[in-house]
Amino acid sequence: MTFKSSLFFCIPLLLGIAGCGGGLDLSMDGAIVGLEEFPGSLEPPYGLDANSRRIQHLCFASLLSFNSDGSFSNELAESVVMQDETTFVFTLRDNLAFSDGSALAASDVVSAYQEILSPGSASSLKAAYAIIESVEATDSRRVVFKLKEPFAPFFMLATLGISKKLPEEGPRLASGPYEVKEVVENQRIVLQENPRWFGKHPSLERVVLKLVPDESERVLELKRGSIDIIQNDFAPDLLPFLQEDTGLAVSQTPGSSFTYVALNLHNPYLSDIRVRQALNLAIDREKLAKSLYKGMVVPSDSVLPNGHWARHPKIGVPPFDAKKAKALIKEAQEAFPKKGGTIPIKLALKVSSNQAAFRLAEALRSSFFDVGVNVEIQARERGKFFEEVRSGLFDMYVLTWAGVVEPDVYRTLFFSSSVPPVGDNRGFYANPLLDGLLLKARSSYDREVRRELYWRVQEILSQDLPYLHLWHAQNTLVHRRSIEGVKPDALGSFRFLLDAKRSG
Repeated sequence: MTFKSSLFFCIPLLLGIAGCGGGLDLSMDGAIVGLEEFPGSLEPPYGLDANSRRIQHLCFASLLSFNSDGSFSNELAESVVMQDETTFVFTLRDNLAFSDGSALAASDVVSAYQEILSPGSASSLKAAYAIIESVEATDSRRVVFKLKEPFAPFFMLATLGISKKLPEEGPRLASGPYEVKEVVENQRIVLQENPRWFGKHPSLERVVLKLVPDESERVLELKRGSIDIIQNDFAPDLLPFLQEDTGLAVSQTPGSSFTYVALNLHNPYLSDIRVRQALNLAIDREKLAKSLYKGMVVPSDSVLPNGHWARHPKIGVPPFDAKKAKALIKEAQEAFPKKGGTIPIKLALKVSSNQAAFRLAEALRSSFFDVGVNVEIQARERGKFFEEVRSGLFDMYVLTWAGVVEPDVYRTLFFSSSVPPVGDNRGFYANPLLDGLLLKARSSYDREVRRELYWRVQEILSQDLPYLHLWHAQNTLVHRRSIEGVKPDALGSFRFLLDAKRSG
């Protein structure tokens, strides 16, 4: 085992001098969070990976903030008024400021959105925000959004972090509880409390987000105290080991990140509903949740997490029934020779080449083999995996959607025209009835109407099975007992840092 990533801490840091043997000393007002992956970008229009978004939410406030149940709360906005079905007026709180003390005005909000909407924008959010016809500041505190058509998920677009670029190189000016003070690429990010933040100030004045890509080293650093907190970034097998350490505390809460198996319906085998039903019945979700994840996941029947206002209340987790699955495969196989297919059925399952994903793939392969389906596991490095998945080049793949909040995600995932290479309906599922329901749901501002429509959407998907639902994560925080007030949220964010404090 190597300890390379601890070596750079031998260099004294501006935020507290530390000796090489003692790690980073943050005294009573800071904490170190261990990261498995370095964020792609801390700039809100560009960094879309999970760690980028988590850090952005600490540094860049938005008009509205979203809650794990799909509701929204005012943040920079004091109020919002819907003038008509395509016009929203936001009034900012009075006396807002960026981290350098300069005023945060309506024109800054307009600039943040124009960075995405402008013709030359390189932001990956451009397509998602294309529903906005215009955004204008009518005075220093009022911003008016005009939409091209009624769009019920609009409030999700109002969660964009508001930042301000400086003429010189360096981090953007912050509008949230923290500001970025230092970025050392692929090593660490240092956050400092933003003195201009209008809300409750965090007890931790400084937070260091430290990259430790090796799981074993990350856990060892936590145990010896050179890391204070890790969230989810460890194998479930290590949970009992961590729970036995009297210097550590473990906190869990039901999460909104959803793991699934996607199926390519252009595949001649998977286009047969009997095969999809058999694969669904072949998975013993309860057993895998206990054996592979040690209770860190909860079997699920929906993309939406428990407690979400649009989640169907009665579909239920798919049962495990290997006997019925075998019968369905046998019945389906009779038609395959006429279509040029082989018997037994052969499929490929693509996964990202990390250990946890591969272990799940092996368990699924065994489950599918037991009912008469041969599966080849195709592990790909992360970049190649996403390239092939986004292009629709797979039979099946395993992936996790992080932090599902807005039920319009169903349109993203299953609308007939939202297919590769530009859409996320990567399995090429098509159902005109579902399309109609999704269009109605995104154009109605009545939550009860939307709820009924999404219940029907979930009923159809539970029958057609373009996805095999697996489980939602239990967000798990492990931290030194000297860090108090730490509680994870359902979104897996870093907002727990706002209530944390160091006791010693």
